[in-house]
Amino acid sequence: MRTESSEVPHTPTPEFPDTRFTLLRRLPDAADFEAWQNFTKVYVPVICAFYMHRGCPAESAAELTKAVMIRVAEEIGEFIPVEGGSGRFRDWLFVRVMDALTERHPDLAVLPFESPPSADKPATPASEARKLWEEEYRRRAYRQAADEMLQELGEGKNWEIFRRTILEQEDPAQVATDLGITLGSIYLTRSRVLNRMRERLAQIEIDWESGAAKLSETLGEEQP
Repeated sequence: MRTESSEVPHTPTPEFPDTRFTLLRRLPDAADFEAWQNFTKVYVPVICAFYMHRGCPAESAAELTKAVMIRVAEEIGEFIPVEGGSGRFRDWLFVRVMDALTERHPDLAVLPFESPPSADKPATPASEARKLWEEEYRRRAYRQAADEMLQELGEGKNWEIFRRTILEQEDPAQVATDLGITLGSIYLTRSRVLNRMRERLAQIEIDWESGAAKLSETLGEEQP
């Protein structure tokens, strides 16, 4: 059985010449521009995968993603983070992702089994689109955390236990037999690695949110 981290289809990586040109003018500090590049590495796969799972062809998903990132480059200075989780950047971004989808593919913005938002019944976090957005966000964070765990553990036995019993969900007893170690050792290693994984996932979310807040502050200062 495979985990969700292995089920995401390949998503194209669109180029952003207009965005890069705009930001090079607005972010003369090389460190700030590097922050934007890191930012796109995080959110481009999330946005593109979201659009593809909503039914967009790969080319259309790439074009929509490009449009969203250009808009973000123009408007991120308006984002105001709020402590306590009520003003997350990914919520702010989700609004712009859905706006672009509604403008270009209204038939995919609201699927037949969903109800469109209205004045009497606004969209809620429980909507299918919002659920999918959160799933893509967590999937991307999980992949980054797994990559970092590989760097930390190397290609040794601990990584193989992590990969086979957690990522690929193989039977721990079979893995113990294959590696010639006790089942208890498998569970002990799994527990330690999962704790490190949870710590990394929590830190990744903090880093992503603080990175967006920093870009917002930097770009906000550049507004006329």
